[in-house]
Amino acid sequence: MLRAIQILLICNFAICLSACSQGPSDNEVESAMKARISEMDPGSESAPRVDSAKNIRCVSTGSGSTYTCDVEVEMTVPMVGHMKSVAQLKMIKSGDLWSYDKHQIVSMRPSNSP
Repeated sequence: MLRAIQILLICNFAICLSACSQGPSDNEVESAMKARISEMDPGSESAPRVDSAKNIRCVSTGSGSTYTCDVEVEMTVPMVGHMKSVAQLKMIKSGDLWSYDKHQIVSMRPSNSP
C-alpha cells in the first residue's frame, strides 16, 4: 500500500512539473505584449492598451525556450475602441522574461463587446 502511494505521489509530481513547462502563463503573455507596446511607443497616450491576454494553447517548437502559442488578446485602441482577437505568437523565453518575435504583428478587429 505504501509503495502505491509513493508511486502516485511521484506521478503527481511529474505531472505538475510537466505542466510548468508548457510555455508562458496568461500574465507572462500580457506582460510581453505590454512591454512590446511600450518599446514601440514609449510614454505615448495614443498607444494601444492591452486589457487582457489569455494563453489558449502552446506547443513547443523543439527548443525548451520557444513555443508557438494561440493567444486571445483584448485591447483598447484610441480612436477605434475595444478590440478582441486570437493571434498566434512565437513566444521566446530569455532568462525569466518572455517576449515574442519582434517581426510579428498582432492583427486585431473591433469587438462587439465593451
